[in-house]
Amino acid sequence: MPRGILVLVLLVPLASQTPSLADRLQAAATDSERVSLLDAEPAAVDAALLDVLSKRGDDALAHLEFPKAIEAYRAATTVAERLHNPLGIAQAQLGEGRALYRLTKFADAVPLVRAAAEHSPSQPLAAFAWRVLATTYVQMANNAASIDAARHSLEIYRAVGDQSGVAGAQFNIANAYFRMGQYRQAAELYEECIKIVAPFPDNAILDLALKNLGSIYSEQGDYPVALSHLEHAIRIEEEAKLDQRAIANTLSILGIVYRRVGRYAEALQTIDRGLKLAESSSETVLRGTLLSTRGTIRHYQGDDRGALEDYRQCAAFAQEHKLRSPELYARNDIALTELDLGHPEAALPEAERALELARQSNSPADLWGPLNTLGKTYRRMKRGAEARQAFRDSIVAIESWRTQIAGSDREGLNFFSAILSPYQELLAMSVEEGKAEEALAIAERAKARQLLDVLTRGRVQTAGNLSAADRAREEELSREAAQWNAAVSRPNPSAATLASFQKAAREFEAFRASLYTAHPELKVRRGEADPLTPDDAAALLPGAHSLLLEYALTPDATYASVLARADSGKTSLTVRKRPREGKRLQARAPTLRPASAGRGRA
Repeated sequence: MPRGILVLVLLVPLASQTPSLADRLQAAATDSERVSLLDAEPAAVDAALLDVLSKRGDDALAHLEFPKAIEAYRAATTVAERLHNPLGIAQAQLGEGRALYRLTKFADAVPLVRAAAEHSPSQPLAAFAWRVLATTYVQMANNAASIDAARHSLEIYRAVGDQSGVAGAQFNIANAYFRMGQYRQAAELYEECIKIVAPFPDNAILDLALKNLGSIYSEQGDYPVALSHLEHAIRIEEEAKLDQRAIANTLSILGIVYRRVGRYAEALQTIDRGLKLAESSSETVLRGTLLSTRGTIRHYQGDDRGALEDYRQCAAFAQEHKLRSPELYARNDIALTELDLGHPEAALPEAERALELARQSNSPADLWGPLNTLGKTYRRMKRGAEARQAFRDSIVAIESWRTQIAGSDREGLNFFSAILSPYQELLAMSVEEGKAEEALAIAERAKARQLLDVLTRGRVQTAGNLSAADRAREEELSREAAQWNAAVSRPNPSAATLASFQKAAREFEAFRASLYTAHPELKVRRGEADPLTPDDAAALLPGAHSLLLEYALTPDATYASVLARADSGKTSLTVRKRPREGKRLQARAPTLRPASAGRGRA
């Protein structure tokens, strides 16, 4: 530096670091703190402050920063209340409720979302809030409340002429029916959604409806139809560049279908990819489902130790986040795997917990599996009476669920053959205990139900000569009874809820009894007639020295019921068992649904 030159260094004061009012409101821990801050600076409380806080909440929600979103929305609610801005209040309450939902704090989200739905001055916002409430109730296994909320939404969307909204509300109703195991109603509504949104660029609803239809047909065993819907969904996701959550959800369903058709390597690869996407997008519910599915794939690859690790991780994760369905299936699968490993005592508490969770929804789709697993556990523990009751209860759930299956005769056949396990277990117990007549009745009952499913979904109509009005009334009463049945299954139902359930059940049973009186053939067509007895079978024998043979195949054995008439005219019934290797059957027919071996896994 040249000598003699004076260098001046100017110190520029830094800008004030005092937090803005929006910052302080967002950092406040309680409502009273936020109110005090507003009282201290009344001139700063204006629409601009509300806009800043609302935008912060929206940005945080979009970037999956849910705690930060909650802080911003709570501050926005306080400001909107001070400004007497009902729309601002509703928007902030709805935003906070959505953030709580993403954190799986469903019970905390409900009052906020309901308040937004009931008090919003904006019809579109109210309709959307009712939809969010319907989605939240489904996660809480409160399907009746979900349907009620979705119908509020549907009414508003129809009034304002929003067809895309109509499709969305119907989608919510379909989801509730899906969770209740009422697949026929769910499938019809999903198909309606697809038709409604076809002329509109609503890729999200179309994508979700296709995926859920894929799930329904996968559950029923019609894998080609399931794959066609899922592949269509993936094309939409790729073309519309939907977010990672949508793709992860599709991958979770695809992994299940690949597993069910024996494509285990593809299934594992698909699920691992889905897990990475779910973790990166903070999808806690989906992550639980994916962990459970990966455990099942490992089981079918012969890695039961690895399967247990995934199931236990899923169960702990689901319990922590209060995710009923993922925990239910994980507990049930832990029990089944412990049975495979020869540990019935370890299986028992897991099966009991799974059944406890299933009873919260009271859906036959949820109930049959844990009941069947509990029966298997009791049987291994030599607790025969309890095993029998559990298998009987599982069969009741299956036959209730059977009437809700969507589709054609092929779907009906695959559905029933996939869940024959409790019938087969009860048949084996009857043979072991020398109860030949009971064994024959159980075998005939299972065959009759399966045949009825084929006829029902083929060209034979089980509605008989019922008028359109009678059919519509029966379906209406059945839906209402199912909704109230789900409501009373939740903890501490109110007296009004119990009374409503009893009234709905009485009306349904009375109407159905009147139908059977007026149309006696209807009971037979529906497979509700009494099963074949030895006396009925004896009447089919032409004379002495004649035999009637009835076969029943299970994964473990072939059972032959032999009814013979002696010279004296008396008949005798014996049941003979011949062991068989179930895995050999799977090797010859690799496309059979693995659950037909009685595991009941997803």
